[in-house]
Amino acid sequence: MSTILVIEDSEGQRAEVRADLQLKRVRAQRDLLEQNEELKRLARTDALTGLANRRKLDERLLAEFRRSARFGTPFAIAMADIDRFKSVNDEYGHLVGGVIISGGAGRGGAMKEIVCETDCAGRYGGEEFLAILGNNGEYGGRAFAERWRSASRESRFEWIPGKPSRHRSASACGSRPLSRQIIRAQSSLCPSCRGG
Repeated sequence: MSTILVIEDSEGQRAEVRADLQLKRVRAQRDLLEQNEELKRLARTDALTGLANRRKLDERLLAEFRRSARFGTPFAIAMADIDRFKSVNDEYGHLVGGVIISGGAGRGGAMKEIVCETDCAGRYGGEEFLAILGNNGEYGGRAFAERWRSASRESRFEWIPGKPSRHRSASACGSRPLSRQIIRAQSSLCPSCRGG
């Protein structure tokens, strides 16, 4: 048996409402909002690493660039890739490559350990990773890149016996247009790494 509620508005109009149906509707709306929030999170998270994906990185880069232009504060980016990753994928397959990417950069990896909550780090594409460092100039970006490189070397992982994987990193400051910053960071990576 349903409970019928009689509701009266400010003008004296009355309406009868079944409480059980109203409660179901409220619960369904709450569940829908929670599911939408989860979908938003998933749409901006890299599945292998748990870090930001390219979409979130692009959004954050644009926001940092606009903030920098408006307030005159610098920001830095740091970029890294996994050495000889293409040859690992070619020789051992994408499953091993995925394990290396998720272990080396994301879940418990060096990048996740050293990035501040206020900064944003993620997988830029393939085996390339990007950190966006708000309120940091080129010096801060280079210092971060060096900490990242050191942490990566200390946490080397050997998923393939005798073949440790390492990161190389580079940084660029925020006083240039975004596209030039990314190009500069990519070109600063070890030349032999750019081919894979």
